[in-house]
Amino acid sequence: MKKQSFFLPVLLCFFLFQAARAQEAPVSNNPQNSVPRWVCDKAYWVVRSSKQEPQQHTVYFYTNSHQLFYTEELTGVKLHFDRTRTKMRLKHALEESLLHWESKGMVGTNQGYVSRQLKIAPVPAAGILVDKNPVSGDNPPSTVATPF
Repeated sequence: MKKQSFFLPVLLCFFLFQAARAQEAPVSNNPQNSVPRWVCDKAYWVVRSSKQEPQQHTVYFYTNSHQLFYTEELTGVKLHFDRTRTKMRLKHALEESLLHWESKGMVGTNQGYVSRQLKIAPVPAAGILVDKNPVSGDNPPSTVATPF
């Protein structure tokens, strides 16, 4: 009985101490931890996609004053936004297109900033046909004979 009467107050004090510690807000002295690395301080990005078409995305870049300055369409790729690498590549594309916009002052569309950073093939601009396998009658493809 004496062991139980000693153990109960010690256990009660332990739980009260833990509850008081859990309610304290953690104090961060490091300002770098408050903002993630993939957040740009001059602009932000928005990606529009749907569940019906998971491999089609439209990336919008805005200034902090909510002015659209770049748009790019991505098709045939599934973006993983839970990965830090994807967010950092979007940040680099954002900063690159922001520098271009600040120098030119024009809204850009499908210039390949995002597709270059994500290392995917860019979508051709409207009205431009891209022939992936150009073969003309004058220049037939070369064939290589392989032994049987």
